[in-house]
Amino acid sequence: MTDGQDFQLIASDPELRADDFAPPLWVPLSRVVRARRRVLTMLDRLPEDWWEADSACSGWRRRDALAHLLAWDTQHLRSLDAILAGAALDSSTWLPDESKATLSQADWDARSIDEQREAKLATLVGRFEGGLVSLLEHWSSITADQLLRGYGFAPNALAAVDSHVTHVHGHADDIINGPVFH
Repeated sequence: MTDGQDFQLIASDPELRADDFAPPLWVPLSRVVRARRRVLTMLDRLPEDWWEADSACSGWRRRDALAHLLAWDTQHLRSLDAILAGAALDSSTWLPDESKATLSQADWDARSIDEQREAKLATLVGRFEGGLVSLLEHWSSITADQLLRGYGFAPNALAAVDSHVTHVHGHADDIINGPVFH
């Protein structure tokens, strides 16, 4: 048995802060993992031909919704790289493709889906899994003082995590709620 003095030393000297053990985004990033696991579970359990059928998102097959999510991984990584390099992106001037200022978001989406149209589903699955790893590595590298820096298409890195989760769940709903496929 120890006396109270030993306990006091352990509890307060040195100070133990919660952020010494987990990055500031740990809880929000766990939501990213859950949202993406939902899609990965669909990819694992739904038949491959099911992915060629229409989704609930007008004009997109189920695999197109997945390709769209993959394309957005690129946008997230672009924004995260900018923050980590100290050059945060301004959301008021952000463009989906900096090399083509006239390219609309809808046109960028269509181009990104077309670029992946012929990819095998297994390739898209691998890219989706790899995208999760890359996103988690990048987001977990963000320091507390970088959380509120400009993100480009979101106000800041913290808001982008929530935006990503909502986006993934929205398209997961499009995938699963598409027309019944026989």
